[in-house]
This record gives sequence, C-alpha cells and structure tokens, in this order.
Amino acid sequence: MQIPTDNAFTLHRDLQTGTLFPLGIRFWQAYGRAHLHLFPQTVSAVADILERHAAANLVLFCVHQSSQLDPVTKAELPIAALARRAGVAFTPVGEATVVLPKGSLPPLLATFGHYDLTLFDVDDDWQPAEIAEQTARYEDVDWDKEPEWAPGLRSSRLFVESHDDLYLGAEAPDQTLAQELFARTLCYYAGSVFITERGAAPDIVPPPPDLLAALWAGNDALTILSPATQFNGAGLRIGVSRRVFDFRYPLGYAPELWLRYDLASGQWRLDLP
Repeated sequence: MQIPTDNAFTLHRDLQTGTLFPLGIRFWQAYGRAHLHLFPQTVSAVADILERHAAANLVLFCVHQSSQLDPVTKAELPIAALARRAGVAFTPVGEATVVLPKGSLPPLLATFGHYDLTLFDVDDDWQPAEIAEQTARYEDVDWDKEPEWAPGLRSSRLFVESHDDLYLGAEAPDQTLAQELFARTLCYYAGSVFITERGAAPDIVPPPPDLLAALWAGNDALTILSPATQFNGAGLRIGVSRRVFDFRYPLGYAPELWLRYDLASGQWRLDLP
C-alpha cells in the first residue's frame, strides 16, 4: 500500500514537538451492529473501502466545508453544487443532500476539503421522500436521549460520520468494515513514521485479519503510542495501550502490547504480554 506524504498523521503533528497525531480506536457492538470510532483518518483516504462495503449508492448529507464558497455571498457551497462542479454522477435530493452511485465518491472528495460529512448507503430502489425523511431524522436527533442512530432503510448497511475530516465513526452489520478501516489507518501510521525517519515511506503491507482479531480480542479501545514507537532501520516496534486516548491528558500511557513491522518481509507481528 502506498502512503501519501500528506495524510491525517503528518498534517496534524504536534506543533511544538513534531510528534505524529496519536492513533486512537474504540469499537463496540450495539443493536446488532459493529461500531467504530477512529482517529485520525480522512474520508477520502478510505473512500474505496466505504464503497466496497456499500450498497449500490451512497447518500451524502450534513456536509460542511470552507474550501469552495459562493463568489457573491461568500457562503459555503452545498454538496449538490460541489457535485456539479466536480462533474460526477449524482442525483440531488435538495441542495444539501446527494445520492451518488458507486465510483463517484473518490473523485468528488478530491475536489474539495470538508470538516463535516455524513453518509449512508441505499440500493437502487430508493425514493427521494424516504431519503429526505432519514436525513431530517438524523438532524433532529437528541443525542443525549438517542446516542445510537442508524438509517432506518431496509437496504442500508453502513453509516459513517466524519468530524474535522479527522475523527471517523462507522457502523456496519459486522466487524469487517471496522477491521479494514483500522488496518488502513495503521498502515498510514507506520508509513508516516517512515516518512518522519527517512523522508519517504515504502509500500506498507496491511496486517492480516488474524493479527487484527488477536489485537482486538478482549479490548474495546486501543491507542497507538507515538512516544513508544521505535524505528531501528529494519522496521518498527510500536507500543500499544488498551486505554482510549483522552485529549485532556498527556499521552503518557505505558505500552501493554507491541506491534512489530519488518521492513524486508512486510510482515506484522503482535507481542502479547
């Protein structure tokens, strides 16, 4: 896997120390669905994964951005206007909601930067009224009373929220989507360490599913510890905490697990206590 030099880790370093943005993950099961909260990661970096797990179309709404503004009013352009500018296939459901066929999400996201974005998937038999109803229901949720929300459409399998294009939440019927998102982000982290140490990243081989399953076993939260990441020329040794990262406190957790990445073989290894 090729790792871009500009990614969520390298673009959000600690301004004082230059330390990479910490990788945090929390996962849980609720209402028969697998939930994931992950940072840092951008939607564009995982758009291909989302499309692979989605039904025939993706519904984008609650998109907020400041990269493209109306030349007269200086207001942010709505997602329908952005899709027209990008020249991608889409169907508007009002100006604030669009339905994209698979294949349209990556080229659309390549044309603007956003700080909030929400999406879910639908089959080809969707109706504008039901899409409008679902998006309105989401916008009216009282999160103190209804902490879990999923689209109430029969064909919808995944639901994704992105805040600051940095904090990614996703849910799906099983853990496969969550594992793929975490594996991609872990590769980006490893590549970013190589960028920091060597100026460029080699292609990073994703960790195998059995290693991810062992890493997740018995844990509902993990933090990849950048202060406990070591580069020795032959590869990486990455400290992992079973605690979820809390931005109110320093990243002083002690490593409880160790991930190793061998540069020559492209193999990952997990050292359990």
